[in-house]
Amino acid sequence: MKNKLSVSLFAIAAALAATANAQDGEPANSQSGENAKNGARLDQITISARRREENLQDTPVAVTALGGTDLAARSARNLQEIAQFVPTMISAKSPTGGAGGQYFLRGIGQSDYTVNLDPGVALYIDGVYYARVQGANLELMDVERVEVLRGPQGTLYGKNSTGGLINFVTRSPDAPESTSGKISLYSRDGIRGEFAFNREIADDVLYLGGAFTGLSEDGFADSFAMPTQASPMGLGAGDFGERELASGRLTLLFKPQDNLSFTLRGDLTEQSGSAQASVLRGVLAGAAPDRLISAEQRADLGDFDRTYNGFRAPNDLTSLGVSLTSTYDIGDVQLKSITAYRELEQRTGSDFDSTPFALADQRQNLDQDQISQELQLSGALFDERVNWLTGFFFLKEDILQELTVDGRGDPATLTSGTLQFQRIQQDNTSYGVFFNLDLAVTDQLTLSGAVRYSDEKKEIARLTQRFPDLDFDPAFALTLGDRLDDESWDQFTFKGGADYEVSDNLMVYASYSQGFRSGGFNIRPAPPDDDSFDPETVDAIEIGAKMNLFDNRVRVNLALFDNSYEDIQLLGREGVSIFTVNGGEGYTRGFELEVDAQVTEDFKANIGVGYLDTELEESTPSASAIGILAGNVLPFAPEWTLSGGLEYRFELPDSSALRARIDGYYRSDIFFTAANAAFGESEGYGLGNGRLSYERGDMTVSIFANNIFDERFWELLANNTTSPVAGFAFGVPSEPRRAGVEIGFDF
Repeated sequence: MKNKLSVSLFAIAAALAATANAQDGEPANSQSGENAKNGARLDQITISARRREENLQDTPVAVTALGGTDLAARSARNLQEIAQFVPTMISAKSPTGGAGGQYFLRGIGQSDYTVNLDPGVALYIDGVYYARVQGANLELMDVERVEVLRGPQGTLYGKNSTGGLINFVTRSPDAPESTSGKISLYSRDGIRGEFAFNREIADDVLYLGGAFTGLSEDGFADSFAMPTQASPMGLGAGDFGERELASGRLTLLFKPQDNLSFTLRGDLTEQSGSAQASVLRGVLAGAAPDRLISAEQRADLGDFDRTYNGFRAPNDLTSLGVSLTSTYDIGDVQLKSITAYRELEQRTGSDFDSTPFALADQRQNLDQDQISQELQLSGALFDERVNWLTGFFFLKEDILQELTVDGRGDPATLTSGTLQFQRIQQDNTSYGVFFNLDLAVTDQLTLSGAVRYSDEKKEIARLTQRFPDLDFDPAFALTLGDRLDDESWDQFTFKGGADYEVSDNLMVYASYSQGFRSGGFNIRPAPPDDDSFDPETVDAIEIGAKMNLFDNRVRVNLALFDNSYEDIQLLGREGVSIFTVNGGEGYTRGFELEVDAQVTEDFKANIGVGYLDTELEESTPSASAIGILAGNVLPFAPEWTLSGGLEYRFELPDSSALRARIDGYYRSDIFFTAANAAFGESEGYGLGNGRLSYERGDMTVSIFANNIFDERFWELLANNTTSPVAGFAFGVPSEPRRAGVEIGFDF
């Protein structure tokens, strides 16, 4: 199957290459030339994926770039929703929902929301590394573009990552002056407003920009639990998933000289509401849930719209950051410094047992702050035939996470009828030094090489106790674990590649790269042999082609990849324990195809296809003992991800226009567990989105619908039915259709 797939893909690439070459010889009076004269041509996309501005089609990296206009046309509101437009990308919700962002690329990511793990897909906000998945679901307000790079990263960016990275780029204040705003009313009594501006304060010297958004929306699940069954730790039974959010940022750009600039950025996000609901999907005969649930809930097992949660946790988050980016150009050499501080607070939780009883109700408090410093020195030599970049990165992170699990609903439940409390203090320190070199051997052939050295240290203080009641009286506490530990890891990683410009319309490339993710300590109780886990490494081979066809009316990007995992970090379960284990060796391989077409001046279309083949080839004894077996497919890795969109603009009288757009998305079956448990597999699903806008002058009025057909699916699944103590399987249901109207103004 693998050989047939490779042959087919290379045949496709060869056919497209032949088409691209044919375009070079087209006469000027050809049909494509006439269409180009009429404006039927794709806009050039400028990205900074390699830390310098260049054309998307000249970048030998698998990257999807979505501009702010593209995202608005697709009615995307936050970072999680862009997964619908990026091949092989999955955005999984944590059990608490809200502003969490657990992103996967090519089957690589972070499958747990706890702080002992580093994200497999790194997130950067204007060059600043965002260290936690909590709060990583950023609101898309006046964003310049979002770039999604697939494959191991680390020789160009501050922090190493094994799966890829998301580069979130906000609008620069020295862009053409503008003021814009929009307000939308939508389902669930939702209201959302945005306002953005940028101004030149002093001629060519000082610029100010800002963007602000706020929203309020009701939840989408009401518990059928009785009010008297509400947990004392939570808000009581009621509306799950309600949310209020206010977010803003300001940017000040100072250019005292043409070759010197300072950019000061600040952002603040405040969110409040309630955590999302969970649904009971299965129970183990004789376990507490089986004995306690009502006949009504038993009949509703697995029903998306029937939740019986007795614990409605808050979902409050505060995220703030400030950064200073300084650049100094000295001839062909640029020195850049990125200094940043970020702070995060979260109060949330989840009703894991999904019943009216306190069997496994978890409350989570998180306090995190980070300081980072990155220095880059880059330049070009010999008429830009040599481009080089070297850098230094430092990150210091202080984290406090407190987890309280209420199991007082039954003496035989998770915490033996008591409250279990965990306090985890973890300090992370990361250093990195990297160097990149691109050498244009000829006008067509460029060779590249890069190396990175990473040094990471983690220190943990972990306390686990059980209490008989909410008073948390130390005199009655049972200490289950008290640990102080630290460990360091270091690693050299390399990247090498070549790209060849076959013609003005075709570039092919090949690369080999390595990724590294540090080890860590399990914070939940785990078997002694698995109380710590080792780093994981990825060796990735990628072959790709980037093509412009029919006089830049069609853009085709194709990437084939083969990633080999060692010591893969996987989430496992044994009894009531959930912990990270080194699973062994595995692979993720497949292809990604993206096609964008400007069919006519008013009509454009796009298609995205991602195929994944994954397998755990060799399992460690620890992983095999908990059901993570050789031959299993990797979690969060659907075989197929498909997307497509059509957009047409109708000219109307009085210089007005009607713009219509439809988008579709499909994701095939997916396992949420490395053990490939029966209750951990979610069926594939498809979504349809639509938007119709009337544009006149500086005003736009739109009607939109996301998930038009109200498709319901599981955002997350977990299985504890193998545990005689816990004995339940739950799922987090997706949000229903969102439809509304939006009015936008540009001043």
